Amino acid sequence: MSHERRQYFRLRMGVPPIRAVMVSPSGNPEKALEIKKILIVDLSAGGMLCDVGTRLPVGSTLQITLRLREQTRTLEATVLRVGPASPERELPYRIGCQFANLAMADRDALVAYLFSEQASVLRSQRQHWTQQ
Repeated sequence: MSHERRQYFRLRMGVPPIRAVMVSPSGNPEKALEIKKILIVDLSAGGMLCDVGTRLPVGSTLQITLRLREQTRTLEATVLRVGPASPERELPYRIGCQFANLAMADRDALVAYLFSEQASVLRSQRQHWTQQ
């Protein structure tokens, strides 16, 4: 029997972030690497799954800038796993990231966004089923 370890609802996305940067281990902003090819596959209050064009090392720190409706937030995430993306995907690598050092205001904004989007998805599904 498998156990689901996720603590939060996951929202399917399929969109790029506004900006993604891999922070250098020294923290030197001049050595940060901008990630040009990245697509957020799904998002939760705990982390995200992304497809990327460059293989990133496990343990890397990313700064991801997201638009959450009318708000823009820059969040820090740690790469926990790296593997190949599905062959039909445009980008070759898939990474699993966990958000780190989230301020309470950032987590609250993320949770509010996810609940809003989840409610929208559920309304849409309900309308679809009642029209059949």
